[in-house]
Amino acid sequence: MRSYDIEFYSARVTDIWIFDVTNHSVYETVVEALRETPFWDRYFEVLEILPGVENVVAKDFGRAAERAV
Repeated sequence: MRSYDIEFYSARVTDIWIFDVTNHSVYETVVEALRETPFWDRYFEVLEILPGVENVVAKDFGRAAERAV
């Protein structure tokens, strides 16, 4: 898990967490476990869950991934 503090850039969202997992079931297990704790919706309001795949466009077209400088 990587955590980003973004409250100085956004009024709606204050923190972003990025989970890197080996497969989808690992991610599901983490989220289900968090939902059963006071952490979820008591200490934090979870606004959105946005699943994604890194560099999928580059992989689909057989190209090297673009890197931001």
